Amino acid sequence: MGNLQVLQWAHSQGYQWDVSTCKEAASGGHLELLKWAKLNGCPWDDSTCLAAAEHGHLDVLEYTHSNGCPWNEQTLTVAAKHGHTKILIWAKSKDCTMDASLCTSAAEGGQLATLIWCHENGYRLDETICIVAAASGQLKVIQWARGKGYPWNSQTCASAAGGGHLETLKWCHEHGCPWNEDTCSGAAYGGYLEVLEWARANDCPWDSTTLTLAEFNGHVKVTEWAEENGCPASESLLNLLTL
Repeated sequence: MGNLQVLQWAHSQGYQWDVSTCKEAASGGHLELLKWAKLNGCPWDDSTCLAAAEHGHLDVLEYTHSNGCPWNEQTLTVAAKHGHTKILIWAKSKDCTMDASLCTSAAEGGQLATLIWCHENGYRLDETICIVAAASGQLKVIQWARGKGYPWNSQTCASAAGGGHLETLKWCHEHGCPWNEDTCSGAAYGGYLEVLEWARANDCPWDSTTLTLAEFNGHVKVTEWAEENGCPASESLLNLLTL
């Protein structure tokens, strides 16, 4: 919790401050504390704006922006990822640079309302939306995107498998999303045996990459299951396994 009197006392006693002081004030939404610190020479950098955006403190962001605090391209994408649509609306009114990365960030965070705002305001959505949503198991985002006619591809299933999101993978497959060997490879890479078992039970193809990645990442149960169920192995892996 921000406490202006404590900060004032610490500063009067010679305690040092740095950019993290402003960052923490912004993170907690302590605008008056931030104003006092800046007025008294406390430095700030783009982490201040980033913290305000991440936690949805629009009043703090308005102050930092109007007083020359630097920010970078992550400021608005992190706001989108955390569903702070009001910050995006404000940024648009200020003609801040905004692009399709807002869409992917919102999709990754499962922020459907924010994604809808992006869609309605003309930001480009493509197959990346389904891919990043699948990687973090954001099934509602995928369902919305498909309902709007946005494309997907085999990387959608691979991303769901790689994140261990079986229900997402099931829905995608059952609704016609293509898949290939990368789906099994993704499950193996992450050590998700249940996902791999389901994929194979539903005739998902695999190749030597599945076994190679499972072995490389030390997923013993996945490796053993893949071997027992006839997964092909590369020649280099066969040589390693027979040592």
